[in-house]
Amino acid sequence: MQTKSCAQCNQECEKDQFPKKQWKREKPLCRLCFELTNISKEQTRQCKECKVVLPRNQYNVDQWAKGDKALCHGCRELVGQQILASFGSSTESNMKQLPDGTCVCSRHYKELCDECMMDFTLPNQFARMRTSVGRDLTKDEYEEQTKVYMEDSNIHINRKICIMDGQAICPRSGRKLRCPCNEVTYCSKDCQVYHWTIHKMTCKVQLEKAKKKKDKAAAKALVAQAQAQAAALSASAQPLNPN
Repeated sequence: MQTKSCAQCNQECEKDQFPKKQWKREKPLCRLCFELTNISKEQTRQCKECKVVLPRNQYNVDQWAKGDKALCHGCRELVGQQILASFGSSTESNMKQLPDGTCVCSRHYKELCDECMMDFTLPNQFARMRTSVGRDLTKDEYEEQTKVYMEDSNIHINRKICIMDGQAICPRSGRKLRCPCNEVTYCSKDCQVYHWTIHKMTCKVQLEKAKKKKDKAAAKALVAQAQAQAAALSASAQPLNPN
């Protein structure tokens, strides 16, 4: 197993925890430190919640990018524990449905809430479309709306590392537990549970897409095999040249 020490956080990390170009350097920066440095070269920042000035390794990338509105790992963890404790087997206790059929988090009344790790943007788009057309959506309409949402969001997911990498809850265990939909990777069960409130919006769609892609590739392979067999039979059936 290849590892190197990050020049900033001094943590011993595996190769896939470094950007490719950084791995080749004598003093590389791990993926987290590299992304934090790209956002800001500041080394400390005051947490919005606890008001304590902390080094940047006490923030995840998303929070660090929020500037003076950033929450440190400790405050994020506290919020996360409160949310997970109230989850149970569902998110109903943290979800409030509005009269128009859309949903928001019950704590902050937000459609997209970073603190509660809840994103109702896509299901709310579905709800608004159903209201607009006056009926339930077809499977094709669901898929098309999801495709547009993913493109407009400009989401890029690195499947080589845990989707929760850099979050306070992530143990950065180095394990790679790929979701069956093949969209995201986790390094622990806790990361998967914590991220499910977001991922469940697209998991089923991605799972069906992956199945269609696999079936299409299998069908293409069968056609190629049949064509090859037909060509072989045709060649063997050719009459011998008397000359």
